[in-house]
Amino acid sequence: MPWYWPFENDSMSLETYSIHNPSMIEGISDDTILLVLLTISLIGVSIYYSRRQRNTTIHADNRQNVEAFRERTQQNSRADVTDETSSYIRRPRHDTCPICLTDSSVLSVETNCGHLFCGQCIITYWKYQMNWMSGMHCPVCRQSITVLLRCFADDETTADNDIRETVITNVRDFNRRFSGAPRTFREYIYDIPVLIPHIIRQMFTVQNLAWTYRLRIILILFTVIAYVLSPLDILPESVLGFLGFFDDLLVTFCAALNKTGIIKRQTQSMVLTSDDIDKNPELISTTDYFEGMLINFRPLLLTDEKKLAHFLENLGSQTRKFSTRNGYDLNEARDLCFAINRYDKLRLVALINHETIIALFEFSLSIVENEYKRFSEKYGIILNEVTDMRFGPCISDQYQNRHFGC
Repeated sequence: MPWYWPFENDSMSLETYSIHNPSMIEGISDDTILLVLLTISLIGVSIYYSRRQRNTTIHADNRQNVEAFRERTQQNSRADVTDETSSYIRRPRHDTCPICLTDSSVLSVETNCGHLFCGQCIITYWKYQMNWMSGMHCPVCRQSITVLLRCFADDETTADNDIRETVITNVRDFNRRFSGAPRTFREYIYDIPVLIPHIIRQMFTVQNLAWTYRLRIILILFTVIAYVLSPLDILPESVLGFLGFFDDLLVTFCAALNKTGIIKRQTQSMVLTSDDIDKNPELISTTDYFEGMLINFRPLLLTDEKKLAHFLENLGSQTRKFSTRNGYDLNEARDLCFAINRYDKLRLVALINHETIIALFEFSLSIVENEYKRFSEKYGIILNEVTDMRFGPCISDQYQNRHFGC
């Protein structure tokens, strides 16, 4: 019986149709398909080159920083390779900023992935990318950055006010925008190795040392309460009855002694003597910023006689009227500087950028008899027997009523 193929005629007709209509897509000519593909390719190429041009264009605000970086890179390339290698070995792990490659990061900012950058570098990297409103990825490991942690050095408090404030403002802006975004539990686990050391470092800084003492006292208090309420005692009450409370009383007494010792040590560490101040005047020094200028408050030093003389000579007549100085020249400045070791007086000065004295503050720790009469007759101020200290501020004329201070 011969084989019979029922679709032979249909296949022949399909083959005939494909020969006469050699199109890739039925119903659409190949010319139309080629035109569409060519148009899409041209659009893609134009988008690619436009983005490339935008990314390689230096923003006007950062052009000066880029030029400075190029000069610094050229200088570093001319340096001795041996010196660079030895200095690199001595540097800490995160000392070099991966963006600008400086020897030491300035106004350092740490990401949640553990990488350290200069404050300006990471802010510039975030602000001038294509999709800065959607956050940013770490330039080193490409992990999504959700929080920026300030790691400023102690000596960076004297940095330029505008740069420092700009970095702080932008870091707060970034954290406000992206720190509250939804995150997975795994991402929280990944952040622990970075956040825990950062919290510990911040706890043991000078600014947060008082909070560390308070946290220690709170932990001791909670430990005592947990031990008293716990049924697992060294001397259980269920067996010994009233004698079982002896260990609870002993633990409470030891905790009270420990707490008293902590408070006493903290108080003693806050008490400074004149000898301590003479050895290190910076113990009672502080800095602040006023209208873009660095203001430094510190004790008067023996080497300040010329600066103090310039300050006294420029005082106006109204300011001298309320001053207690005997003169306003170099001799008076020398007398004040030579008397810095007096036990009954403490003199502080305010300087701009550690150079120009703009204020002199005198604390008299004892009141002599003639000052009661002088204050009453000259100023109309009645000093009673309780008064045991006098504060005499003397501020330069151009800085009066401008509310500067720390």
